[in-house]
Amino acid sequence: MYNASRYRLFSILVVTAVVSLFLPAIHARAGEMTITVRILEKHLEGPFTLSSPGGLNVTIGSTGLSLFGPVTVSTVAGGPVLALDGDTTLGVDDRAVFTPLVPGDCITVAIEESALTRGFRGDIIVTADDKGPLLINRVDLEEYLASVVAGEMGGVDEAALTAQAILSRTWVMTHLGTHDAADLCDLTHCQSYKGVDAETPAALRATKKSEGLILTYDGEPAMIFYHACAGGMTTSPKYVWSGPDIPYLVPVEEVYRGRDLSAGSPHRSWEWRVDTDELMGMLSPSFEGTYRALSISERDPSGRAMTIRLSGKDSHTITGEELRIAVGREFGWGCLKSTLFDVSKDGDEYVFSGRGLGHGVGLSQWGAMELARSGLTAEEIILFYFPGTNIVPLSELSGGESESSR
Repeated sequence: MYNASRYRLFSILVVTAVVSLFLPAIHARAGEMTITVRILEKHLEGPFTLSSPGGLNVTIGSTGLSLFGPVTVSTVAGGPVLALDGDTTLGVDDRAVFTPLVPGDCITVAIEESALTRGFRGDIIVTADDKGPLLINRVDLEEYLASVVAGEMGGVDEAALTAQAILSRTWVMTHLGTHDAADLCDLTHCQSYKGVDAETPAALRATKKSEGLILTYDGEPAMIFYHACAGGMTTSPKYVWSGPDIPYLVPVEEVYRGRDLSAGSPHRSWEWRVDTDELMGMLSPSFEGTYRALSISERDPSGRAMTIRLSGKDSHTITGEELRIAVGREFGWGCLKSTLFDVSKDGDEYVFSGRGLGHGVGLSQWGAMELARSGLTAEEIILFYFPGTNIVPLSELSGGESESSR
């Protein structure tokens, strides 16, 4: 899948003393499973450095070097090589593995152009594809989750964070290997992962408390979805993205002991106004036609706009989720917050009045926090949103492996 005519080259220049030592590429790990995550892809436009407080070991093939200072990685023109201290070369299909010399130390990645600095547990693999350099973090699953739980949910409600940890761990098990050269990416396309800098004490406790637990249905890892706020009722993935019925992902009314769980959310109700010409100017090229108006043609059982009719010189039907994504990309993700909306005209504007934030499938994070404050456990919160499922140790899955294949 590599295109030799397109990939860029980059060199590693050691800016402090280098002592040649052969050391193991990977230190011993306390956890039972490691995963690989492509990190910082959108930021690798210029030079960046790798460092660790106690120094780094780099291994390329059977060659190991100890590096007692920052290592600068830069993109250069030329051939498909990564030059290490002007001596060792690395082809596009090869890898340089950076490991802290002191077990437990983190590796800091500092990107010069954007002044972005981020720390990561585990190892950093430097390689390349046809677009340029790649950074891959090989990290213990539980250490990865501590960052993800804080990044995806935040807050301090232990039961809600523990539920999020179980769901995020389950999500990983159903998405391993979905990215070239790695299992996952660090963006919300997968799960938000910002390394050690995102960790919080509450997220660390929740991850530890739920260590190794995943959600299953009929003996297999469950399909996991979560979002910020359901606005009063969740929906089923078949109404959002089409597909078959999933028995444990059905519309759930967010009422507990007579209380609307989303009542206190800042996303419980919202309004977005947009100029008709601006909206149609975006929708026409996005959906290959010339349109002057839109209307809701069908709602799902939760009340969300399931299909939208575009009309004008041309006519076309899209899903409510397609509209939400298109609007988010063009106008910002805080505009059309969900598909649980009504739409009307006010002069030259369309007015969208809605509830909730996100696609509305699976766990509502706001609702989970409210259930935690009501005294429910993590298991009870999960079963509220995923009825009929079971929480089991990962080790009980048949055919499970202790490590990622990468």
